[in-house]
Amino acid sequence: MLRAAPGDGPFADFVVPRLSLTSPSDETTVERLWPLVDSTENLLPSRLELAADWTLTAQGWAGLGVKLNQITLQKLAEEVRPKEPLLDQLQVQGDKREWLARFIDVVGECWKTRGAHDESILENLLPDQSGRLKSPEDLKQDGGVSGELRDICGGMGLDVRASLLDAELLAWGQRLHLTHLAATLNTAVDTTSSESDVIEEGLEFLDDELPEDYEYEPSDEVYLYGSIRLLDYLFRSQANAAEVVAKKMPFVTSDDSVVRWSRDRMLMAPVRSWHRSAQPFAKTYPGDRVLADAYSGVDDRNVPNVAAALAAWGIVYADPIAANTPAELKDRRLAALVEDESQAVGVVVSGCQFSQIALLQPELINRCRAGVDEARALLGLVLCHVAPDDPCWKETRTVTGRKAGKEVSIEVCGALWLADLTFQAWVPVPDAEGKLNQMTASAPTLQGLLNSSWLEHNAAAIAASQRLVRVRRTGASSARDCSRCGSTPGTA
Repeated sequence: MLRAAPGDGPFADFVVPRLSLTSPSDETTVERLWPLVDSTENLLPSRLELAADWTLTAQGWAGLGVKLNQITLQKLAEEVRPKEPLLDQLQVQGDKREWLARFIDVVGECWKTRGAHDESILENLLPDQSGRLKSPEDLKQDGGVSGELRDICGGMGLDVRASLLDAELLAWGQRLHLTHLAATLNTAVDTTSSESDVIEEGLEFLDDELPEDYEYEPSDEVYLYGSIRLLDYLFRSQANAAEVVAKKMPFVTSDDSVVRWSRDRMLMAPVRSWHRSAQPFAKTYPGDRVLADAYSGVDDRNVPNVAAALAAWGIVYADPIAANTPAELKDRRLAALVEDESQAVGVVVSGCQFSQIALLQPELINRCRAGVDEARALLGLVLCHVAPDDPCWKETRTVTGRKAGKEVSIEVCGALWLADLTFQAWVPVPDAEGKLNQMTASAPTLQGLLNSSWLEHNAAAIAASQRLVRVRRTGASSARDCSRCGSTPGTA
């Protein structure tokens, strides 16, 4: 037996089946609202079988000016809303989500009855997927965002769960057959976040944390690893369809630069993922064009290898040996690919694919012109990796070109790198004053770059070095030519 009006000690709470005391009439029933009031930690409603009568009595007393604690849905929301907006601190007994599902369902019934809705009643009462209570305007419906994607974003500091409505509410609605819950939530939270929305949000987050031309620091590791996990997820879930999205990603290079991909700025896969014979010559490439080793995986940090995915999307060259289809092949470049240079006069070849050294023209050529070490690395790459592992330079093929408006057939070598390294002035040679002059490949100019160990037991390197200096001999003369380049005769 409790007091009817607030005072010293406990007092009764009267269930009023309305959104608020300003409602002109009942919008639900005492039987629907009473269990919600009874399940709170602080409210004390009269017994259910008497509650409807006591509601009428209390409304009469209130009309006479007696101050009573009349519990409408609005008042109920105020009573259960915790000071710290955490779901587990909601002031109700039993399962918190079940209580909220029932409460929102009754709110929806009242909205339907009055033909209008007011989301303020749900302020700081809707749980996000991190267990915090939010207002409707701070949340979005979960449009099928995978748990793995949410974990990836959370791992790099983007709490996607904090912006998504807890899906367990709808699950409770299905279990309890709550007819108004789904419609009420859709009205209150009218924006949906899809998987693609979250991916785009992740890209924007990474853009802010790893801006272009920013110098990567060890403290940025969480963003680098997060971006790699996101790339891996995109490839596994969407394969080639994710190419456009992947190309928007910020990338960290081996010299700790943050760069963006573009058609004119292809990147190289991490050195660790190259063929073993190419790895010692990584200096061939500028550091800001080679991805950091992390992209080939960090086992102890659960970072996957995405080198193959990046190559499939056309973001990186997987290895220094690549394919190239020049728009036009003519003049000296074409002449360097034929046995008889006169065959190439006036001929233009288009649309034919050749093997090539990735980024050779113009990036590596220009890089070599500025430094002996870089040119030596390129020569080592050619002799120790490209020549042994690219069969195209040993083959000829018939291609169709045009000369004076007519189609002509011409026999060409299948390796474009051989042409570029033959006629381009890429070898830096110091003069008497130490100034570097750019010269074409020849026995004398290459001698200062050549490491004789590259030719030991490497017949392909010996043959390639002869081609580079435009020597086309066989048999006994080969030994003389190799010795001119600095190799040891007979080591092949």
